[in-house]
Formats: sequence, C-alpha cells, structure tokens
Amino acid sequence: MIDKIRNIILLSVLLFNTANVSYADGHQKDIQAVFLYNLVNYIFWPNDKNNNVHNICLVNDPSMENYLLQIQKKAKERGSIINVYNVNDVPDEYLKNKICHILFFSENAAKTSLSRLAGLHAKNVLTVSAAKNFSRNGSVEFAFLDGRLKLILNTKKLKESGLSASSKLLRLAKVVSN
Repeated sequence: MIDKIRNIILLSVLLFNTANVSYADGHQKDIQAVFLYNLVNYIFWPNDKNNNVHNICLVNDPSMENYLLQIQKKAKERGSIINVYNVNDVPDEYLKNKICHILFFSENAAKTSLSRLAGLHAKNVLTVSAAKNFSRNGSVEFAFLDGRLKLILNTKKLKESGLSASSKLLRLAKVVSN
C-alpha cells in the first residue's frame, strides 16, 4: 500500500512539473533536479540489488548540486538515498567503479562529450542533459518548450545502456529512437 501511494505521489510530481514554469535559470534547474530524482523511480537498471540507493553524477554542472542536495534530504526522510557527485569531464573513475547511475551533463559538457556517449551507454548509465538535441546521442533530454519541461526519451540509447523505462514514463515522455 505504501509503495502504491509513493508511486502515485511520484507520478503526480512528474505531472505537476510539466506545468508552466518560468524561464528563469533557477526555476529550470530546480525542476530539472526534481525530474532527475524522479527518474530513478521510472528507470530500471540491471542487477540493481539496492534500488533505494542511486547515484547522480553531475558533469561540469555544480549549480545543480544545491537543488539536488535539498531533494536528497527529503528523499532520506522517505527511506531513499540519493548520492550526488560533482565530476569533471567524463568521469572514468566513477564509471569504472560503477558509481554513477545517472550522468547529468551541463549544456557545455554535453557538446564536448558527444563522441564518448556511445561508450557510456555500454556501462548501464543513464545519460541526461538539458542541451538542445541531446536525445540524438543521449538517453534523456530535458527540453523547455512553450514554458513547459518536456522529457525526450531515446529508447534506442536506453536499450544500448541495458536500461528500461516504466510504461508510465514512456507515456509521459516524447519517445524517439534514433
């Protein structure tokens, strides 16, 4: 029963965050952080034995950390653990030790890391960014269209990563497969 209520609340948060938002950078980052946190509940990693612990690695985007740390405190109260790591460039050390579940790329990092994204998908890592057209090479793109945050989900890249998305997420996102 608690899981059912939690899922309803999480889905409500996802739906709420598709509402109109301000284009101010702070609001965008705040909403992106909420979406990052919620993605861990709708993406399935292979051999994920402890599905209450997820690691989000921020690639050259330290401004996102403040928003995620606020969410981290609330998640801990609910029995979920979100670890946040700031890393520079593509974090080979973190990936080698399978620390990152999600790699969130700043817009600049996404542009400079395009050539390495294919290698990241082989490591069961969800690649995410708000960079325009990121979904061509990455798994999830956060796009602000008409004042709303839209998820663009590349199912081909998700499959290459060995990950799968819940049907709820697939219904909410714009799905591409290039």
